[in-house]
Order: sequence, then C-alpha cells, then structure tokens
Amino acid sequence: MPEAGHFDYQGRWLQQHSAFFEWFEIFMIEEEEARGPIHRIIEIGTGAGGLAKYLGNTWTGKAIHTFDLQAPSVPIGLSNVTQHIGDCDGTTNDALCELLLPSDKRCLVLCDGGNKLAELSRYAPHLKVGVDVIAAHDCVDPEAGDFDWAWREFTLEQVPYRTTLGTRIERIAAGVLRQIAWVGYIRQADVMV
Repeated sequence: MPEAGHFDYQGRWLQQHSAFFEWFEIFMIEEEEARGPIHRIIEIGTGAGGLAKYLGNTWTGKAIHTFDLQAPSVPIGLSNVTQHIGDCDGTTNDALCELLLPSDKRCLVLCDGGNKLAELSRYAPHLKVGVDVIAAHDCVDPEAGDFDWAWREFTLEQVPYRTTLGTRIERIAAGVLRQIAWVGYIRQADVMV
C-alpha cells in the first residue's frame, strides 16, 4: 500500500506518496508510448504549488496549467506553468474546458482539488474520446486491500464509469497509478442514456 507523505519540493509543500516522482514518470512514459505525446497537463488543486512546480520542472516541453481557488503565497515562477485562480465549475465559460478543446492537443487532467470524484465526473465529458486522460488522487482499491492510505477520499467502487451525460470512461495504468494512490481513465465513445 502507498506510503503517505508530506514533503518539501523546492520550497513548496507537496502531499503525495513518497515514491510519487518515480511512479508518475513511469506512468507518463508508458502512456505516451501507448497513445502518443501529452501536450498539456492540467492540475486541479494547486495548493502550495509543489505538484505544479514538479510538473513544470520535469516536463519542460509541455504546457502546465494549474487551477485553484486562491493563488499560492509565492508564484510558481516557471515559463511553462500557467496559474489560473478561481473555481473550475464545469460550465461553458470554464477556462479548464477551453484548454481541452483543441483537437491537436492531447491533455492529461489531474484531479487533486477539494472533491476529486466531482472533478472527475465534471471533466470526463469534456475529454476527447480515446485521446485525453483524466486521473484522480487519494483513491484506494478495496479489492487489492488498499485501506491504509491516510488521505483516502474515495474508493474505486465510487468512481462513475458512466456520467449522467452518458460519457463512458475506462480505467488505464491500474498497476502503476495504484502505487501512488491515483486512478486514471481514458474517455470511451459515449453511450445512449
């Protein structure tokens, strides 16, 4: 089971599994080999900015967008990281949804804000089918015995594989992401509701 951790990343607070960097890099390499390069990484829940800073430093050729209700006390300070202040509410005016629209830009959405399940349900319908990926943090898999993650917010059984709009999502990279208490999905063709 993943080991909980709060630690400092270049002067920023980061609440992730202690082996996050290693496992997330494996996920990115495998995902890009399987489906092509990811152009944008969109993080919901900037917090102190540790994850955004890590993403910007590690994937310098990718556009990183981070959303939070309020700005961190110190700006991220990287040219490839754009901070968006304000709520992501899933409406047509939502800046996050606008980032998902260009058909030539493959996106990875990281749900790590205040309500990961709601974020996953809200943004899955906006993903490009078979292209964009969405992942949520603080998830455990009871069938695998994952009950010890200190910040567990939801279990795998609670993830809606079909949203109210009829959007279907399929789990990907289960073995890799499970190591760091994340769960990932790719959008499938919609179904009639």
